[in-house]
Amino acid sequence: ENEDQQIDNDASGHTLYLERGSELDLSFASRKYTLLRLELEEPAQTGYAERPDLAICASGISIEGNMVIVRVYSQGAIGSPESLLELKNASGKRIATAVIPALEAPLDLIPRWADITLEVPAGTDLSNWTVEVDPHQEISQITRQNTLVILGNLR
Repeated sequence: ENEDQQIDNDASGHTLYLERGSELDLSFASRKYTLLRLELEEPAQTGYAERPDLAICASGISIEGNMVIVRVYSQGAIGSPESLLELKNASGKRIATAVIPALEAPLDLIPRWADITLEVPAGTDLSNWTVEVDPHQEISQITRQNTLVILGNLR
């Protein structure tokens, strides 16, 4: 409040996991200074060049009858281990899971992918359902920005 670039009020703190492409939501009060102090608590165990990266996108998801087919891409610097694909309904309840096989890294620039099928009851309204790769975050990936898709009105 006295423009000395020091925190005058009670400071709050919390821990965030930041990665390449992460966003940080900040609120700034009108006519007041906002001071941020960011500290690295723990360095990453591996660099980006040593990580797999699994990715999905809305255009790679199709519905055929009661099957949701999801194309999962490997686009990391190393191959990915076997992992999980999960389908949740609009209220967040897990409806189906399937195993994603281990995938090679596309080191020769030729895409690598697996088409994974999840079964749902016939006639299911998939509006606002989610499909997520590695939902328990067991794999240290390059980014998690491309591991979740919210389904629109597909039926």
